[in-house]
Amino acid sequence: MNKKRKIEVLESKDNNYSLKIDYKFVYSKFYPLKDAEKFIVSNEELILNKKYIVMYGLGLGYHAMEILRRISLDSQVFIFDLDMEIYDIANKYNLLEKIKVDNRVKIILGNNEDFYEEFKNKLSLVEDIIIYDPLLDALEDKYSSFKEAIKSYKISKINLKRFEPIMKENEEANIKNNYKTIGKFLENFKLENKPVVIASAGPSLEKDLNIIKEKRKYIKVFAVGRTLDILMKNGIKPDAITILDAGEIVYDQIKGYEDLDIPLCFLSTGSRWAVEAYKGPKYMFFNKGCNYNKENIVVETGKTVAIPTIDLAIKVGADKVILCGQDMAFLDNKFHAGDSENIKKNNFYQKVLGIDGTYLSTTSGMLEFKKGIERLIEKNKNVKFINSSKGAKIRGTIEMDLENLL
Repeated sequence: MNKKRKIEVLESKDNNYSLKIDYKFVYSKFYPLKDAEKFIVSNEELILNKKYIVMYGLGLGYHAMEILRRISLDSQVFIFDLDMEIYDIANKYNLLEKIKVDNRVKIILGNNEDFYEEFKNKLSLVEDIIIYDPLLDALEDKYSSFKEAIKSYKISKINLKRFEPIMKENEEANIKNNYKTIGKFLENFKLENKPVVIASAGPSLEKDLNIIKEKRKYIKVFAVGRTLDILMKNGIKPDAITILDAGEIVYDQIKGYEDLDIPLCFLSTGSRWAVEAYKGPKYMFFNKGCNYNKENIVVETGKTVAIPTIDLAIKVGADKVILCGQDMAFLDNKFHAGDSENIKKNNFYQKVLGIDGTYLSTTSGMLEFKKGIERLIEKNKNVKFINSSKGAKIRGTIEMDLENLL
């Protein structure tokens, strides 16, 4: 049951208003405007020179005003707030008038029946959102699921920042070890005029395992690291493996298969633990031009290992690329091939149009992967892309069952 909050509006030392909810100050007791300025300065990388800015927490409007002082006339700010009680207080004290008339601002409040849908949609426009934690923490208990979702989102962003030093260390170690670079792989790979099957880790890969095994001699198979185990256990030895991520846990993807003679292609910042443990042929690639990229070959990466795997298939000269397990949605309550049913219902999942014409549950992250793959396809119109997966529709592909195709 929702308990009634104790909300106090207090005059601050700088002749503005501060806010106290359940005996905790939401803004500085003495200098709320200075406090708001400091907070926005700490988030300027999400504000300056950005077309879109998304923030949770309107409150008394102090942070919104600081953002508006810093952005250009063609920027757009989306401000979300579920707390109608605080919104009414801010209006009572006439604190939001300048914000409400500014055409750069769209305020989406808790009384909007499309609040959650709008929130999910606007997340896709930005790299990260500005969250003023005290306003989030002060929400009533009935919004606990929203608070948990935001917490999970923030943790994923923190993890990305956490990996930045690891990526740097990986690159230094990988370059120091003087591995062969991707040009050698591209030079030596024999395509033999066969189509390349990209074995991605979505649940629908399971349905294609038998046909991939049956038609193995007619195709080349490029595997993302996560699918190596399920492919090998089904008697399918891929022609190349790609890894992208930086963490030590990536080693688990090749564990038990360290002595294979399959080329391992890895990003320069990829997991040094996995790369060092693997005894087969290894080829390092770069996703940007730099002093170490002597061959000046740039492999597209995006945010999913599928993208460099597809790009390598293009770069070896494939004129037909077949996507298997590239679902980018939950199928049969599963996230990955080989998982047991493990996906619980969640109000914050998004929907994406599936191959079968129904709408499937997905995440904003998977939708970003989808956009990245579609951009790569758009750039390579000379290649025929076939989607044999059973998840989301992918723009630029022809949809066809693998069995009918091969």
